[in-house]
Amino acid sequence: MAVLAPMTSSSPSLAAAVPFAGSRWGHALIGGTAVLVLAFLLYALFSPGSFNYVEGDVATWILLWRHGHAADLYRAPAQLPMYSSNYPPLYLWLVASLSPSDEAIVVTGRLVSLCGLLLAIATLSHMSIRALKHRSAGVLVAMWMLATVRISLHGVMCYPDALALGLGCIGVTIVALRTPGWPILAALLMVASVLTKHSLIVFPIAIAIWSLWREPKKGSLFCALSAGLLLLALRHWQLFDALLSRTMAPWHWNTFARHSLYYVAASLPLLGVGVLVLRRLRSLPTSTQRAIEPWAFVFGIGLGWLLALGRTGASYNYMLELMTSGVLLLTVSIYSNFGWRLQIFATVVTAIEALSWTYALSLRVLPSSAADVKAAQAELKALSADALILAEPTWYSLVANRLPMMIPFLGTQMAGRGLWNPQVVADQLHRQAVPRVLLYLSLDNPELNERFPSEICKELRDHYTLLYKLQQLHVYGPKDVAVQVHTNK
Repeated sequence: MAVLAPMTSSSPSLAAAVPFAGSRWGHALIGGTAVLVLAFLLYALFSPGSFNYVEGDVATWILLWRHGHAADLYRAPAQLPMYSSNYPPLYLWLVASLSPSDEAIVVTGRLVSLCGLLLAIATLSHMSIRALKHRSAGVLVAMWMLATVRISLHGVMCYPDALALGLGCIGVTIVALRTPGWPILAALLMVASVLTKHSLIVFPIAIAIWSLWREPKKGSLFCALSAGLLLLALRHWQLFDALLSRTMAPWHWNTFARHSLYYVAASLPLLGVGVLVLRRLRSLPTSTQRAIEPWAFVFGIGLGWLLALGRTGASYNYMLELMTSGVLLLTVSIYSNFGWRLQIFATVVTAIEALSWTYALSLRVLPSSAADVKAAQAELKALSADALILAEPTWYSLVANRLPMMIPFLGTQMAGRGLWNPQVVADQLHRQAVPRVLLYLSLDNPELNERFPSEICKELRDHYTLLYKLQQLHVYGPKDVAVQVHTNK
C-alpha cells in the first residue's frame, strides 16, 4: 500500500491545537449532539421496548443458558423446539452469569454492552492522546464516538457487538503503542473479541496483515497464537458448525445496494476524511504515523468488509470497526489542519443523523414497542404454561418469560441450507395447535417470506386470522376456533 510507505523522520510537526478552521461551532455541535445521544442511551437502557429485533433472539439464548441448556444451543438442532444459536458463547455466558434473575436478562445485557462501548471510547481516547500529544484530542474522540450513532447505539442493546468492539479496541491499541508483549496480549484480546461476536473480524485480520508486514517475527507469533487459541476454543465448545455453517448466508447485489444506501450513505463524509488521512499519512510526524498505522489498516480492511453488506441478514454492525477507526482518523485530520471542508460536512451530517435517530427512537419507536410489550405480556399470560407460541421477533415471547417454538430468522436461514426441517412447525400450524402467533409484520407483508420458511408462511396464511393489531404487534389465532378469547386493551 503506497499510502503506508516507510516512515520518515523529516515529517512536519502537528499544527498546534486549534482543531479545525472556524470550528468552535463545530465542536459545540458535536458536543451537544454527544450529550443528547448519551441522554438517549440512559433512557433506552431501561426501556421496556426494543429497537433491534435481534435482542429477543440473544436474550432467549441467554435465558436457555441460565436454565442449563447452553450445550443445546450449539448441537445439531432439534426438530421442535428449534433453539439453535449462531452466536459465540462469551457474551451469552457473561450475561447469564451476571443477571440476577430471568426478568433482568435484557437490562443486564444492555449494561454489559454499555460497558463495552465505554471501554471502546476510553481506549480510543487514550490512543488519540498518545498519538496527537493533546489531551483535548481524547475529549474530541469521546464526543465523536457518542455522536456517531452507528457506533453508540450498540451500547444499549442486549447484543454482543459493543463488548466485542471494546475488547478489539484494546487489542489494536496495545499493538499501536507497541506495549511490551503485544503479540501475546493482542492475540488473547482478539480471540476474546471474536468469541464475543465473530462478525467483528476486521480487527484481527488488519492486525495480522499489519504485523506480518511491519514486524514479521512478532506478527508470526501473533498469528500463530491467535489461530491456535481460536481453534482450541472452537473445538472445545464444538462451535465449528454454529459459527460457520449456520452463519453462511446468500449474497445479493440488490441487498448490497439497499444496505449501502441505508447504512453507508450518511457515513460517507466521515469515511472520506479517513481516506484523505490515508493518502497523507507520510506527511504526519513520525510518532503519529507509528501510532495510527495499525488503525489505518483497520480502516482499509473495514472498507473492504463493506462488501459483506450484501449478505442476507447484514446490518450496520458490520461497520463498527470501520467507523471507530474512522473517528480516530478524523481526529488526526482535525489536529493536522487538513480536509476541513470534509470535516465540517462530516460534523453536520453526523449531528443530523444522530438527531433524527434519537428523535425517532425516543418519541416513536421505543414508546410503540413498549405498548406492544405490554399487550404481548397480557396475551401470553392468558395461555396455559405449555401452550405453543410462535413469535417474530422473539422479543414478544421473551418479555413474558415464555420460550417460542423456534428462532425464526436463524431457522429460516438453516432451513434454506438443509440444516433444519421446518415441516414440524408447519404441521403444528396446519393442525392449529399453536393458539397464538405474535408477529411484527402482517401475514400480507411479502417480507414475512424472509423471516419464515415458505412451508410456515403457507400454513400461517391458510389457517390463521388476525385477532387484533396494536402499534406494530399483530396477534393471530386459528381460523377454525369458534370463539377467540384474547386480551385487547
